[in-house]
Amino acid sequence: MPVHPNRGAIGRAAVIAGVVALLLGACVPTQPIAVVTSSATPAPVFATDAEALAAAEEAYAAYQAALDYAFTTYDLTEVMRTASDVALAEAESAVARLQNDGIVQEGSTLVVSVSIAEIAADGSSIVADICIDVSKTDLVDATGNSIVADGRDVAIASDVNLDWSIELVRFVVSSDVPRETGDRCVSS
Repeated sequence: MPVHPNRGAIGRAAVIAGVVALLLGACVPTQPIAVVTSSATPAPVFATDAEALAAAEEAYAAYQAALDYAFTTYDLTEVMRTASDVALAEAESAVARLQNDGIVQEGSTLVVSVSIAEIAADGSSIVADICIDVSKTDLVDATGNSIVADGRDVAIASDVNLDWSIELVRFVVSSDVPRETGDRCVSS
């Protein structure tokens, strides 16, 4: 499958901002984890699309769990192991804003579906269509009151770029871009 380099570039800041827009949202650059491939630590070449899908599902599930934990505890340790580039910068900014405002997330996000849109020929990157469900999450202020708007969209469709991390020897989420509001998730 061909890789479209501009696909993730358009609105890269959006999934974390989209989820956090539901939750709050912001963006501050930081030092990303290296995701450049080299011959010393080659990226995997997938024998089947099912292998690529399994890698994308595993990486995104770890990333989403790390976000849920960070939005609850303000601890970014796991996010730093599952995200890089724009996704990491957005998570750091969102957590800082939540902490500054005394807001925490309650509940967990459910990854509803992951499907492969593109795979780099060398296996170093994957673009996936991902749907999450935030219906079991809430953002609460220091007094325990919900700040989530009634009627919010609970299903969020996103275009996610996953890149091979030489440092971590696994895929990490480099961008998580929510689609336009009218783009609904498709269950698989």
